[in-house]
Amino acid sequence: MITDSPAPAKTHESLCHHDWQQAGVRINCDYLLDDWLGPVSFLSRCCHCGQYAMLRLIDWSVPQTTRRIYLLQALPREATSVYLRNMNSCYCDLARKQQETQALLSTASGPQHLLLLHLPALLIERTMALPAGEKPRPGPWQTHLPDAANLHWFNLLDAPKPDAPEHSARTGGAPTHKNDSQNIPQ
Repeated sequence: MITDSPAPAKTHESLCHHDWQQAGVRINCDYLLDDWLGPVSFLSRCCHCGQYAMLRLIDWSVPQTTRRIYLLQALPREATSVYLRNMNSCYCDLARKQQETQALLSTASGPQHLLLLHLPALLIERTMALPAGEKPRPGPWQTHLPDAANLHWFNLLDAPKPDAPEHSARTGGAPTHKNDSQNIPQ
């Protein structure tokens, strides 16, 4: 006899309309992983259900760099809590931060959402689920940002990009060397 197994129970997190799914909402930067004139990679926690997410910069408008597009990936609550506790503890192993961060990132879901944030308030201007087939380039943010003429991510979010055409160097003065103190895998 074949029986139907019950559907998996919906968790509170899966039913939540997370902060990052709502335009006009400010999100928190609960833990900063990397920074250049504002957050580049950071952890945020939904104020409604406690779900954690990592946000990673994939585009910005220059020269101000105050409008930034981030890729969001959900993180398991338990793994993130362990990571944050470990990052707040004292340790003398200089490689530990990078190892802990790598371990946390290995628990992340696949890319889920795109967010256009206005800095410094981290105000969501636009948000959407990442369309199927879209794959942001991996690697350090200093090398993967599109050039100023590339409107792809802004067009997906149906957002104007106020870049001047003469701005072809997308780093906006950002360092192009690897910052070992912020050695965050992307």
